[in-house]
Amino acid sequence: MNKRWMMLILLILGALISSGCAISKETMMAYNEAKDAFQKATLIGAKKCAPVQYATAEAYLAFADHEVADYWREIEHLNTSIRTVKEKSLEAIKICE
Repeated sequence: MNKRWMMLILLILGALISSGCAISKETMMAYNEAKDAFQKATLIGAKKCAPVQYATAEAYLAFADHEVADYWREIEHLNTSIRTVKEKSLEAIKICE
């Protein structure tokens, strides 16, 4: 399922770049860092040992994925989502370790 999401995101980003509505490099780096933190939380089993933080991060990641597709409309929501995903993922990792 992750490959499907990644392909969809890359397709959408490609369309945005070609249309001139590209996400800034800094925002994309922050988005990727948040996704990496969430994947790390998933790999260490945060869903079981920190379910609240994990679920919050998961929900905000889904929201961030949506906002990446509609970047030109809701930049503030995207930044908030990215921040929350990273914060909650790192919090879950800390609880689980």
